[in-house]
Amino acid sequence: MICTQTAWTKFEGIVNIIGGENEKSRAAELQRRLRIVQDELPQHLKQLKGPKIQDIHRIIFGTGELYKAVTTTANISFVRSAEQQGFKFATFVHPGRALTERKRELPIHQSN
Repeated sequence: MICTQTAWTKFEGIVNIIGGENEKSRAAELQRRLRIVQDELPQHLKQLKGPKIQDIHRIIFGTGELYKAVTTTANISFVRSAEQQGFKFATFVHPGRALTERKRELPIHQSN
């Protein structure tokens, strides 16, 4: 499996901020299995426009396109917006998942 540097940096930042110890451990294991690749932004993807289209999305999907890889994503908004503009990416769309381990570890405060 490959992962763009931008996608990994974003994911790692989220895990470091809100991930619990087990989630951080699983992220480290995932990193050992991945090959982090240089970001690529194909010129033709710069014409993608719209409120759901950001540079980070262009980079992630564009890098996948250049590697002829299936991009695994929960970002169905980008995929749909791109399709409406004539761009079709090889994707595996999965449901979004929140990191919840730390939330379960925090004590619940009750007000009187």
